[in-house]
Amino acid sequence: MDKDKVKSLRRSSIIVLLILLVIGTAQVLMNKSGSITCQVDANNSMLGVLGAYGDSIFINLSDIEEVSLVETLDCGEMVEGKETSQLRSGTYKNSEFGEYSLHVYIKSASYIVLHYDGGKVLVFNQSRAKTTEQVYESILENMP
Repeated sequence: MDKDKVKSLRRSSIIVLLILLVIGTAQVLMNKSGSITCQVDANNSMLGVLGAYGDSIFINLSDIEEVSLVETLDCGEMVEGKETSQLRSGTYKNSEFGEYSLHVYIKSASYIVLHYDGGKVLVFNQSRAKTTEQVYESILENMP
């Protein structure tokens, strides 16, 4: 990989991380009891998801092997994470994906399922189905 591409990827990771940190800090200051934040940085081809459990996942859009929008999901069992009456966030395990990252609002009706980086799976959504669909469309539009 050439130096310019490495610099660009590093810079885009930092930009997405800073955006997520600002959003996360604002939410803590507003006394929210947990939330899931995602940001698609189209210019630098990155997706960042900050789960309520505190873990951040950054994915180059070029590393996404498959993306789908599903209406139902068997979350399986929590391996490590956080569950509240509003959300589930952390590492989960089910028969469909094995061990995977899950960051979802329980009452939201749709989920984005990403297969990436040679077998890893990320499932996430936003607090409203319409916003989840917009994020899904943004990922599709910006994938190489």
